[in-house]
Amino acid sequence: MRGLAEDRAQTMAPATVNNHLAHLSTLFTWVAAHAFGETLPQGDPTKGVDLLPLPAPW
Repeated sequence: MRGLAEDRAQTMAPATVNNHLAHLSTLFTWVAAHAFGETLPQGDPTKGVDLLPLPAPW
C-alpha cells in the first residue's frame, strides 16, 4: 500500500518542526534517565539542533 508521502513531498510549518523536536528531546531525556546500560552512547541526538525561526506575529 502506498502512502501519501510517496506520492508527493510534504512540508511542515516551522512551529510544527520545533514542536516535534521538543517532544523528541523529552523522549531522549527520559530514555537517558530511565534506561539500563548505555542506550544512548552518543548522548541525546537532539542536543545541538537549533530550533527553526518562526515568522513574526501579525
